[in-house]
Amino acid sequence: MIFFSACRTPRYVYAPSPPNNPYFKKQGDSKISAYYAVGGNEGSNSGEQNRGLDVQAAYAVMDHWALSFDHFSRKERDIYNYYQNGIFDSSIVTYHRTITSFGGGYFCGLDKRRKITFNIYGGIGFGKFNINDKGIDDSAAPYTRFHRTNVTKWYLQPGFNFMPGRYFWCSFTTRFVFADYSAITTSYSPDEQVSLDLSNLGNRALFFFEPSFNMQFGLPKCPWLKINSGFAISANMTRVRNADYLQYHSRTLTGYVGITLDPLKFRDK
Repeated sequence: MIFFSACRTPRYVYAPSPPNNPYFKKQGDSKISAYYAVGGNEGSNSGEQNRGLDVQAAYAVMDHWALSFDHFSRKERDIYNYYQNGIFDSSIVTYHRTITSFGGGYFCGLDKRRKITFNIYGGIGFGKFNINDKGIDDSAAPYTRFHRTNVTKWYLQPGFNFMPGRYFWCSFTTRFVFADYSAITTSYSPDEQVSLDLSNLGNRALFFFEPSFNMQFGLPKCPWLKINSGFAISANMTRVRNADYLQYHSRTLTGYVGITLDPLKFRDK
């Protein structure tokens, strides 16, 4: 059982992104953020990678209401140098994911000085998810496969922000994500889709649970600029049973570092 589990090489249908959780207290607060992200599930083989860029923006249109925007991009590569799933001898699997999301939410202070706030944001995103797969099959012949699909993502994101001083803030959020896959085209055979946990992907919305933690560090002479870091964890809560057990797989972890700019404070400065 351990041997067959260790050699299982599924294709990852989802990867988490840093949450767009602005530290807003009042109307007119704003932010633009850019993050360099490093994902989990990256093996030890030379050439494997899981990297990407996230861009986020938000603006408080009222004292308790804000609009948000974010763009997510990932390039990933998995390398398998051993016999896998009974179909391929070795594989190089590359992924490209992009999602652009629009949303909004509510925020309120939990103390008089609003050093602790509660936030709940929600939104919808549209993007694409592509797999390019090449290597050697079980007959020692070269093979290539592809998988293309559109992705629609809905999310609900409650969280708490802690702002005890001018130079250190942190937040804890939980995001509930539903991802729907449509317009799927693929060159994987039906048996290969079953073996790689890709079959019937377009017949259901997948559910992911994503807790995250974020820290922001301020600079004394730049009140409009923050240094960001944090991580997001993704747990696939979708369970599917048919003739055989089927589990859709997601990347489990994303760490990131970047900067956040308050454009209105920067303009005033």
